Amino acid sequence: MRFTRTRTGTKHEVELTPMIDIIFLLIIFFMVTARISEDTKADLDLPREQGEQRPVDEQAGLIINIDAEGRIILRSSGGVISIEALEAVIDDHLSAAAD
Repeated sequence: MRFTRTRTGTKHEVELTPMIDIIFLLIIFFMVTARISEDTKADLDLPREQGEQRPVDEQAGLIINIDAEGRIILRSSGGVISIEALEAVIDDHLSAAAD
């Protein structure tokens, strides 16, 4: 901190410019290191304790997308289908789920 002396006495001023510069450098540093730490994470298959339940992954059902032109895209087939074909796929999916 730099203190300045005036003619009438001592006036204490705090220069904020260097402090602001340091704050910006710290923000940049933490943003960069946080991004690098996300990229370097490794997936570990840790041992489970007895009695510990593994979460069951739910499989997504039908994923249907409709684009701006109104085309129906079924995710499982990966292509554009008609509304009649979509009805048949939904019927098949519901009958398989009921069994």
